[in-house]
Amino acid sequence: MGKSVASCLQLEGFTGGIEQRKPQVSIMEPFSDAYFHYGCGGNNRNKEDYMKFCFNMFTVTGTLLALLGCAAAVPPPAVPPPAAANPSARITIDRWADNYPQASADLGTWARNHRKAARKFFEWDGSHPEKSRIFVTWAITRRGENMDTFVAGHPNWPVFDRIMERHRPAAQTFIAWCRRHPNAAEAIVANPRGLKWAGDHIYKIY
Repeated sequence: MGKSVASCLQLEGFTGGIEQRKPQVSIMEPFSDAYFHYGCGGNNRNKEDYMKFCFNMFTVTGTLLALLGCAAAVPPPAVPPPAAANPSARITIDRWADNYPQASADLGTWARNHRKAARKFFEWDGSHPEKSRIFVTWAITRRGENMDTFVAGHPNWPVFDRIMERHRPAAQTFIAWCRRHPNAAEAIVANPRGLKWAGDHIYKIY
């Protein structure tokens, strides 16, 4: 009806009295004759089925491990570069009026209402583009300061102090334009001599 307890103990290698020991299991043990003998009852047909089962299990396990390895090898998606901090500064001068139509119209109104001052200021921008950019940046970022504060802080700028002194209403209106259209003002002076170009090609005040 089956193996007795004593015979099982004897086959497992027990000697002497009843004694428990931990079996040593190897990776090939499921294929051993002893393992088959106890797991399959010594039936050859059962042994064949059992071997097929073990083979299928090893195949599935190997396939899963291969898939996991491939998934781990896939690199992470590339991080897109950050957007430009100030896209308005990249606009070319010939596209400036199209991108800032209201600011362009307001600057044209200023140039027509203060034709003499606009001509002098645009000419000064043509000769001193870096100083012109500093002035516009000040107008945008120092909204609480007036024109006299800037002139006092830049005493050695040729021509500029005379323009500010002799055309004070025009200068104050231009500063107000910069503060009302900061992106447009920054974009036009980001192009060296941008105000001079606008006076020549957009407003044609000469």
